[in-house]
Amino acid sequence: MKLKNLAASIVLASSLSLPVIANDDISYNWFELAAGYQDADFGGFTNLGLQGSYALSDTIYVAGGIGRSTHTSLDPIKATAFGANLGYHAPLTGATDFYAELGLGYINPKVGDGQTTYDVQVGTRSIFSDNIELITNLGYLDGFDSAVDSAFTFGVSGLYKFNQSQGVRVGLSLTEGDLGGDIGFRYNF
Repeated sequence: MKLKNLAASIVLASSLSLPVIANDDISYNWFELAAGYQDADFGGFTNLGLQGSYALSDTIYVAGGIGRSTHTSLDPIKATAFGANLGYHAPLTGATDFYAELGLGYINPKVGDGQTTYDVQVGTRSIFSDNIELITNLGYLDGFDSAVDSAFTFGVSGLYKFNQSQGVRVGLSLTEGDLGGDIGFRYNF
């Protein structure tokens, strides 16, 4: 609970100290189909998911997604996960936005009981040209009970925009020392 209070304090402090005009070149209205791989101590997982974001105002947005993970060699280890996040963003510079998200999710494994999770993320989105954007994030994920281990994550993604509405995103992540990567087709609306 202390982590949620800390994240809420960061979002509140940011909203009081940063201007409320967001960078128009960074879209918070999008959906994305993504596929990836996450390494783990006992093998790897392939992932396939659909996620999206919708701006409610100049600085507040909602995000969510659903995905399926499958262990590369152990058939019983499969899970479906879905979640929703509430986000805040504001410009740090003319080309970079800061963002923070609080999320709630559910992991439904093929074998065993489902688990409710929460997560906190902070990061930046920076524009380098009309076509190139860099996205970073630092996050924490935990379950409401001991069945889901807590994990710190760090990620970086590059988004190449073919035009105003279509692009491809390639990302790398590090979760508790395990490397992962993904690629996604993004549609901005």
